[in-house]
Amino acid sequence: MKMANQGFTLLELLIVVALISIIGGMAAPGLSEWNCQQNIKTGFSSLSASISQLHGRAADYNLSTRMQGTLDASSNTMTYRFYSTPTVPVGVKTTCNAALTASWVQTTDAPVVLNGILRAGAPTNVCFYANGSVEGDESLDRTFRWNFGRTCGAAKVVDMRLNLYGGTGFMDKFIFSRQQNTWLEL
Repeated sequence: MKMANQGFTLLELLIVVALISIIGGMAAPGLSEWNCQQNIKTGFSSLSASISQLHGRAADYNLSTRMQGTLDASSNTMTYRFYSTPTVPVGVKTTCNAALTASWVQTTDAPVVLNGILRAGAPTNVCFYANGSVEGDESLDRTFRWNFGRTCGAAKVVDMRLNLYGGTGFMDKFIFSRQQNTWLEL
């Protein structure tokens, strides 16, 4: 009596492995492009959420809050840490200059780390006040501007912008449309 052949031959297994490798090779470029885009969107969302939180905390608790950025130029990484002024009398505006004085206390909020996705010229020092105003390293038109972006995949550039207006603390979010060659509001 002859036993039925159970299992796969070596040739069948090699063909399956080759097919999986070919399919994986076709999917890898799309996956790395998607991952690059997600890094930009995640950093953009984290920073805008932190700005909203600090702005709200200043108004809710009638104090000054601050975000201080540190740039590591070798890796193009900006790290923002957050501070508040619990030792300052209520309603008093704390000076927002580059130096962190003893009146600024670091909060327990996790820092926002933006690794390689910020374009040049991002603000490093932003203070939020109870009256809704914002000041720090803004441009001449009193606008803080963060430009996010980099090339993802085959020359596909992803650009996003976050504007924070000094007088009002209002925030705008934009994405650049290559087809229309203009910034579109999110």
